[in-house]
Amino acid sequence: MVDLQYIARTQAASHYREGNRERWISALWCARIVGRYERGATLGLADDMGVSVDTIENMAHAYMMYEALWREQDSRYVAVLARRAPHIYYSHFRALYDAWTGYNLTLEQVRDLLVDIYQGEGSISSRDVDQHARERFGVVNYLRELRRLRKSAERALENKRLAKPDRHQLKRLILTLNKRIGK
Repeated sequence: MVDLQYIARTQAASHYREGNRERWISALWCARIVGRYERGATLGLADDMGVSVDTIENMAHAYMMYEALWREQDSRYVAVLARRAPHIYYSHFRALYDAWTGYNLTLEQVRDLLVDIYQGEGSISSRDVDQHARERFGVVNYLRELRRLRKSAERALENKRLAKPDRHQLKRLILTLNKRIGK
């Protein structure tokens, strides 16, 4: 039987060691490990590559973003063009992934951000993508707001003089928020 996890780990590590030229190939293999959710796989890959788990996840998310854009017919050309641009790195795609998942952007909106990055010829760094997404689409980080709401509800629940119906409603709210944002 072929051990796909072993193949992915060895391929990711060997391409990572080759330097920036091979980082996208390494990112592809990282995405195959991170996307499977096998216990200890990401940690093992990080150990093989001599990097942190965060680096593995960043590379995987960058490739997942590229792949999602590539699968979208209207975005395929832009994704390929941007990936080959000398001023766009996999960290840009990782930042786009964060904006996509954090702000619930559509792939069309992500493509528009990528076009902005491409046309900016280096003026939009990967660190600026979040700010650019907020300015362009007027989005807010709703997860941060939901966490803040949950914390307020938990504090209100600690009040001993809270009426029973209000306590029940707060508990329902907290449960709903926990399902949405995780606990």
